[in-house]
Amino acid sequence: MHVDVWNKKNACCGCTACSNVCPKHCIEMVEDNEGFVYPKVDEQKCIDCGLCLKTCPLAQTEYHIPANHFDEPLTFAAKHKSVDVRKKSTSGGIFTAVSDFVLEHGGVVCGAAFNAINQRVEHIICETKEERDRLRGSKYVQSYMGDTFARIKSILTANTVVLFTGTPCQCAGLVAYLKKDYPNLYVVDILCHSVPSPLILRDVLKKYGENASKIAFRNKALGWRNSYEFSLHYDDKKYIDTGYLTLFFKGLTCRPSCHDCHFTNMRRPSDITIGDYWNIKQVDATFEDALGVSSTFVNTEKGRSLFEQIKDAVEAKQTEPQYAMQACTMRKNPIPRMRSTFWKDYHDKGFDYVYNKHGHYTAWETFRDRTLAPLARKMKIAQLVRKIVRR
Repeated sequence: MHVDVWNKKNACCGCTACSNVCPKHCIEMVEDNEGFVYPKVDEQKCIDCGLCLKTCPLAQTEYHIPANHFDEPLTFAAKHKSVDVRKKSTSGGIFTAVSDFVLEHGGVVCGAAFNAINQRVEHIICETKEERDRLRGSKYVQSYMGDTFARIKSILTANTVVLFTGTPCQCAGLVAYLKKDYPNLYVVDILCHSVPSPLILRDVLKKYGENASKIAFRNKALGWRNSYEFSLHYDDKKYIDTGYLTLFFKGLTCRPSCHDCHFTNMRRPSDITIGDYWNIKQVDATFEDALGVSSTFVNTEKGRSLFEQIKDAVEAKQTEPQYAMQACTMRKNPIPRMRSTFWKDYHDKGFDYVYNKHGHYTAWETFRDRTLAPLARKMKIAQLVRKIVRR
């Protein structure tokens, strides 16, 4: 490859499109010292065909998007009609409605799930609703992709319907890898605020035990708007960890390319975009309850057709785009000032040291760093900051 991603880490999102497209299979995704994977080329096998760079979603001036993309998405506040589905979902349960439709029509669903055997979050392909249920809920870590793109292509070629869900860069990578529009492919991306390091997740898992059976990053029992809670389950024991999400919210453990994200806009590399509709009270306060509401962008004609197909399972209210947006559709997250210090301390002094040093908020730290303001609100620290300001 002609892009030195080992020295310019912001040039690679780790989507694996290059390793999957290589005709000589000479590109291996190798983990660096921060726990993120990057392509490593076997120069002896490489034939310099250039397919890797032609496919890379970050190497192009204009990244690949699905066919028949709208100039401006149709935006909706939406929620599943089933209370049980919404209780088990991060926000309004739209993913379940979409995936139910695909599965009921003989298709497969691909998304991120926690693998208790490998102790990691990875993309899996599901053929049943029971398997699909593992994909529900936010996963605040970069997922392992492996040969997922190649497997999806084989399934599409066999004329099976596929629903792929992932971060915007993963979706852009898949669309670029496939090179053409498949009528039997639906692509759904999430409103992503960056992906934390799998290395740090592994360290936290080891902190509480040998092998976790389940992990969860949100808890609806606390209410939708206050649901950020990282829980780890080891057989009959459950632990609540606060440090991991704090490190994520501070941006200290996020992939370098996330701070130079190409997808902080409304031109999504997908048919449908889903996330939390945090601004629903500005649109219709009566539409919200403790179980949450999904922000839904319909980006393509295919996406509109799919959304029409699930309308009997959901309540939906069309809104103006500005209310459906989040910070991640408007601006990039700057590199935190303490990021380099964090990783230097990690390698010099170990995980426990950085976890104890950086894995909590202080009032002064929240006040002085504007990049933490939206996250501080979620962590209920804004009230404390206002007290400091008044003083």
